[in-house]
Amino acid sequence: PVLPVPNESTDPVLPEPSESTEPVLPVPSESIEPKISVTLYKGDDNGEYVVPVECEIAEQSPQAIVDKLCELGVFSAPVTANSFTVDNSNVIHLDMGQDFAALIFSSGTAGEHIMVGSLVNSFISVYEADAVLITVDGMPFESGHAIYDFALTMLFGIIAGTYSTVFIAAPVMLWWYRNARPSFEETESKEK
Repeated sequence: PVLPVPNESTDPVLPEPSESTEPVLPVPSESIEPKISVTLYKGDDNGEYVVPVECEIAEQSPQAIVDKLCELGVFSAPVTANSFTVDNSNVIHLDMGQDFAALIFSSGTAGEHIMVGSLVNSFISVYEADAVLITVDGMPFESGHAIYDFALTMLFGIIAGTYSTVFIAAPVMLWWYRNARPSFEETESKEK
């Protein structure tokens, strides 16, 4: 038998039974892009310490890091990273927006410590830097509790100084005075 040929102008073309009638939607390229795994820092549950958190960001940019810190609850409102550079001495110069300053001003000393500590430690971790210099709209940042016009290397200096005192100076002192210590036998003979 001869099958009738549909007239393209008048007869509709019906799909074969095996063909799907649902439209095929393209997959957005955003969902395919790989995420970058980083270690960021946030306050612990008691708000006493800054603790590391493994997470993923879409790109390694200052604003992506700040946005992720907002998601982690470090900042209670969105903040802006205006600019970011790393100098030859491996110091990050991070210029934040006025919204960051307003958020810090509205928090107490403990909140400031957690927010600034989280920001600094996160940037040092992601960019493997030695220190971070925070400014707000290009000016040194003063919170009322602290002035952040120098790179936050003082914390590193305090930690290094503590370890130096305990693990270097103490053994040197013991070596220096090793023959000057009285022995137990000398003390007993002097008492008699």
